[in-house]
Amino acid sequence: MEFIFNNDNIIHSRNSDDGMIISNIRIKKHFKLNYTTFYMLNKFLDDTLTEDEELNDKNWILEEKSITSQFFSLMADPSCINDNEIMNFNEKNSSIYAIEKKLETPLLHKGMDTVIKVLIDMKILIKNKKNYKNFFKVKENLFDMNHIGNFHQQIGYDLMVKYKVSPDKYWPSQKFRNNNILENMYKYVQLNFFNKYFDGLDIKDKKILDIGCGTGYYSRILLSKGASVVGIDPNQKYIDVAIDDCKKFGNKSRFIHGKIEEGILDKEYIDSFDYIIISDMLLFYFVSPDPKTTSNPESFLSMVRNYLKDKGKLYITEPHGVFWLMPWLGDCTLPYTVVSEYSNKVQKVTPTLEEVAHAFKKSGYHIKDIYEPKPAEECKNDYSERAYYFATEFPLWWVFILGKEIE
Repeated sequence: MEFIFNNDNIIHSRNSDDGMIISNIRIKKHFKLNYTTFYMLNKFLDDTLTEDEELNDKNWILEEKSITSQFFSLMADPSCINDNEIMNFNEKNSSIYAIEKKLETPLLHKGMDTVIKVLIDMKILIKNKKNYKNFFKVKENLFDMNHIGNFHQQIGYDLMVKYKVSPDKYWPSQKFRNNNILENMYKYVQLNFFNKYFDGLDIKDKKILDIGCGTGYYSRILLSKGASVVGIDPNQKYIDVAIDDCKKFGNKSRFIHGKIEEGILDKEYIDSFDYIIISDMLLFYFVSPDPKTTSNPESFLSMVRNYLKDKGKLYITEPHGVFWLMPWLGDCTLPYTVVSEYSNKVQKVTPTLEEVAHAFKKSGYHIKDIYEPKPAEECKNDYSERAYYFATEFPLWWVFILGKEIE
């Protein structure tokens, strides 16, 4: 059976003394080979292997990352392979579920038959380009192994099938533990920008709506700056934590269980908020985890608009539509990346700039500002040097400040 080296592969190195990494950029799979195995792979493709070379297991050693880095932290390096110099997963910066399950250990494959099978299964080696192209479709259901699916589906499979972790518990655990923010890029980029932005405003006695407030971490910050905050979230347990943590602010805080689409806010709140906050949530309205559900971000955004004052501002923070989930390649201090999809999304779940701009316009907003936040300087030493330099060059989030379009 003849196979070819996939055109979507790139070969790169993290450490010149540590072998080579083969990455299928399109499906985001990364494998580390020592130099001998890499040489043997070339001979296999050229059909020049000797019998001794085929049978010697020392010639065939492949290291595979057991799970995507995003399982540890959604804003971690998606292309690292258990490299502690790149990302040291620990209790301070990673999802507790990943820590508990000790998923940082890579898989080690030995022997020619095993190594070649893994490379075929992971589309590093392919035989039929047509079949390979057909692989890039949304999964028809969670157990559809014939299609790659989008990122929601991939993570959903890992959570619910492989590791039996509730998505409702997992997503907030990427950012917080015990209602304190983890020391990862959520702290050094998202929180850093949030504080800078609102420190530059006088929000004392301003009314702020925090949609998807979770356990009230950001609401608490806004309350401490003198604002009055209403937080809403579909998880009752999170609402209970937010109420308890913010009770010292008295009647300046109110937390409500439910979704804004369900009409849970009283009529008194219409046209009443100076600021409305949405973080890492809008992407689920552009691309639903359920392929049978029709996405309708305009309906959600239009509902939100009802509660904004005429001169109010909608603050939206979302994973970057270009660079989130792209591989962190190159030297630590001189990074580069490869963008494998943008307009025609298969795996990506973030909207393009055109899509998001049109959704804002159709929903009755105008864009007042766009930011691409950079990491705080202390990220370099306190968390990850590679993360600092990559996110400085290639933003992981973008922030939209919207105003209400008045006819």
